[in-house]
Amino acid sequence: MLNMAMMVALLIIGATVLQYVSLLAFPLLTAFVITAVVVVNAFYLRSIDKLHEEPFIELMKLALLKFFAPLSRRPAHHSGRKANG
Repeated sequence: MLNMAMMVALLIIGATVLQYVSLLAFPLLTAFVITAVVVVNAFYLRSIDKLHEEPFIELMKLALLKFFAPLSRRPAHHSGRKANG
């Protein structure tokens, strides 16, 4: 029952946010929020000693690299001609 209530709440929040955010920015915003939730929960579990240091570091790597690494890549420019120089 609680899972269904959470799904309904997330659907309502998502629909509300989608009214104010463009359709192209919505997936980016959603991924950022999910990453933030994972990071905050990992810090919480680490603070109450439910998550040891090694899994904590691995979780941080996965959470941050999966979101921020694709954003740091620059698209390759293929103009079909050689650069001067």
